[in-house]
Amino acid sequence: MTRGAPDLTGLDTDTRIAGGLAALYLVLSAVLLPFGAYPLALGGGFAVFVIVVGIARTVGRGKINGLSVIAVAVVSAVVLLLPAFAVRRAAAVPLAVLGVQAAVILWAAHRWTPRAPPETSTPLREVWTFGVFAGAGLSAIATIPIVIGFLADGGRAAPILLVYPGYFAGTLSAATVYWLLQRVAHLAVGRYLIGVLGGFCVYGAMAPIVLLLKGEPVDLGMMLFLASVPGSLVGPAVALDFADD
Repeated sequence: MTRGAPDLTGLDTDTRIAGGLAALYLVLSAVLLPFGAYPLALGGGFAVFVIVVGIARTVGRGKINGLSVIAVAVVSAVVLLLPAFAVRRAAAVPLAVLGVQAAVILWAAHRWTPRAPPETSTPLREVWTFGVFAGAGLSAIATIPIVIGFLADGGRAAPILLVYPGYFAGTLSAATVYWLLQRVAHLAVGRYLIGVLGGFCVYGAMAPIVLLLKGEPVDLGMMLFLASVPGSLVGPAVALDFADD
């Protein structure tokens, strides 16, 4: 491969992994779910996958808008995840989550523009510098509601200051994830993985602060929920949207 040439084999890797995940969802749904769930689980999954690939190919390859990633995830969740809660099988909800993620990866794989693998690694110091700036940006945005909180509640709003170290801890952790996985950042599935893990870091750092501010006990299960749900939704959207930045 010449310097700067697109990695066409990467496109094959992306589509194989995305197609494999979609096929895995369909096979596991057929094996683990009752026959009565087939119309929604199998039929809905097959329809979602075909429509997602069809629209992606019609639009063509190019910059992936983060909102489109979120839209695919939300629509897929409505079709696959919501009905799964009514199925009396422990595997129903996890399988639906797999189906939603498979739809997102299918969208990314068929919209992704080929890129060359990185020839050099970005130093950790440079990645952390970006993490610091990202944390500062989020902190600046959060300052407005924090000031309003202090004006309204005075000293009782003091715990909200914890969001500042929370943001920096989250963005530095997400930056470290990118540094560890940057060798696969030229792939759509690599960006997706970086986004999911990075989103989990950011929202995971904020989860205990949210519970403390709400006066609720810091429960591990709730923390994982607060980190994984928005992290898996927003993280890949950001990672794929900012692929060229």
